[in-house]
Amino acid sequence: MKRRWLIAAALVSALVSAVLYAPPAHLYAWLGSPDPRVAVNGLSGSLAKGDAARVQWQNRIVAEDLEWSWNPWQLFLLRMAFDLRFGGPASGEAAAGITPTGQLRLANTRVVAEVSNLLETAGYGSLPVQGRVVIQLREARVSRAGKPLGLDGRAEALGLAWTIGQSALQLGDFSADVRTEDDGALVADIASSADNPIEATGEATLRPDGVYETHVRVRARDNAPEQTRNLLRLIGRPDNQGYYHLRQRGNL
Repeated sequence: MKRRWLIAAALVSALVSAVLYAPPAHLYAWLGSPDPRVAVNGLSGSLAKGDAARVQWQNRIVAEDLEWSWNPWQLFLLRMAFDLRFGGPASGEAAAGITPTGQLRLANTRVVAEVSNLLETAGYGSLPVQGRVVIQLREARVSRAGKPLGLDGRAEALGLAWTIGQSALQLGDFSADVRTEDDGALVADIASSADNPIEATGEATLRPDGVYETHVRVRARDNAPEQTRNLLRLIGRPDNQGYYHLRQRGNL
């Protein structure tokens, strides 16, 4: 019996080693992409430590110079885990792990991107918005089907400006603190910095059934220039306190 266990362990070890050190291009050609909207090009190295020239989502580049290295210690938690670094429209790093059920877990994630690059990637490159986005996630969980299951972190939009011709209308800094409720809903508390020309406060919610709701109140502060007030008037009519209400509801 002991000999059988030793043989089984040796076979499993050999199989794991063969997979970990196989060329990722061969594995990708054999297994394909888990999502037909995702394409990976320029693979080299091995599954244990390698890189990819670019990752595309629906034919748009979302990451370049992606590097990964295997974290064997996560096997004790029954996870296949990797440390990631990437550049492109956004640059950052993360610790990613895949559970036996196919759930993706991200930890210690930091992403920095120019707003113009993100808008271009999303297909809204014509919007005249400048600034920088910083995302820091303590934890994020995504199901095998790509459904968000949990999120804990903070996103900031810093130095936002609306570019009009040669000038730029400063909008300020904004943040969203994201948490997961007991019922599984993801909630983001939205706020603006104290010295912004625009005051913003509100909440965005994504429920487990895929329904999302957003309600943000914005108004010009006393130090806001007339151009900023004119920009807000494009939203519609304010309430009695001078707030403009941005509401949106839909289903992912």
